[in-house]
Amino acid sequence: MGLTVHARFDDELERNNGVTTFTFLPGDRPDDAVLEINVQAGSVAVTNPDPDEVELPEVIRVTRRDGRVSIERLAGSTLLPDDQQVLDDDATLELFDQAAAVAALWRTRLNDSLPAAQLVQTVVLDFEFKTMDAGWPKLVDRATPYPARLVLRQVRSLDPGLRALSPAARALPVPRDVLMRALLVETVRCTTSGQAPSDHVEVRTDAMIAPDMGYSERPLIVGPRPPAGASCTRVTEYASPGQELVAMVTDGDAFVIVG
Repeated sequence: MGLTVHARFDDELERNNGVTTFTFLPGDRPDDAVLEINVQAGSVAVTNPDPDEVELPEVIRVTRRDGRVSIERLAGSTLLPDDQQVLDDDATLELFDQAAAVAALWRTRLNDSLPAAQLVQTVVLDFEFKTMDAGWPKLVDRATPYPARLVLRQVRSLDPGLRALSPAARALPVPRDVLMRALLVETVRCTTSGQAPSDHVEVRTDAMIAPDMGYSERPLIVGPRPPAGASCTRVTEYASPGQELVAMVTDGDAFVIVG
C-alpha cells in the first residue's frame, strides 16, 4: 500500500485537469512511445464527470518514433469553441516529457529487480494531472507562492501482471512484458538422431492486450531453434482460459452449438 500527500487543489486555481496513459512501445527502439491524453478545461472533472451535465474532454495522442515526436488532435473539449485548445502544443509536449521521464525511471527500477533474460521494454502507466495557476499551493501567510505549473498527481501501472501464471512459468527466461500478455506458454524439448536434446520456450501473446507485442501469429522462441526433422514434445506451462477452450474444441473434448 502507498500513501500520497499533496496540497489541496483549489478549483479556482485549476487551469485544466486530466488523465493520460503513457506506453513504451515494443520493437527495436526502446524510446518509441505513445501518450494518450484526455484533458478538460478548468476544474470540470475528467475522471468523475457530472452525470447530469456531461462535457466531453479534449483528446490528444502524442507519438514518438525514431526520436521524432508528433501530435494528433482527436477531439476538442465541448467546453471550448472549436478554435480553442485546452492544451496547446507546448503544454502537450511538456506533459509528454514529464510522463516519459517517470516511465523511464519506472522501467529502470523494474529492470533492476529482474534477471537479464526477463528485462522489459514495454511499460504502461496511467497518470492523473492538473495544470495549476500561479499561487498554488496556498501556503502559510507571507510564503512566496509558486508560479503556474503542471502537477502529476499520481501514477499507477496498467500492465496486466502475472497472477494467473504459476511460479514455474514466471521463472522462465522470457521478458516479463511478453509473459504478462501471454495466451500460451510452452516448454519444448526436441530430439534429433545422434544429437543431444535441445530445449526452448515458445510464447504466443494476446493481440488484444495493449500494446500488441507481435507474437499472436508466430510465437516468441527463446532458446535454440530445433533442426529440421526434429521430434518435439510440448508441455503447457500456461494457457489463458480462452486458449484452453480453443484447445478443448480442437481436441474434441468440448463441443460448440451453432444456431
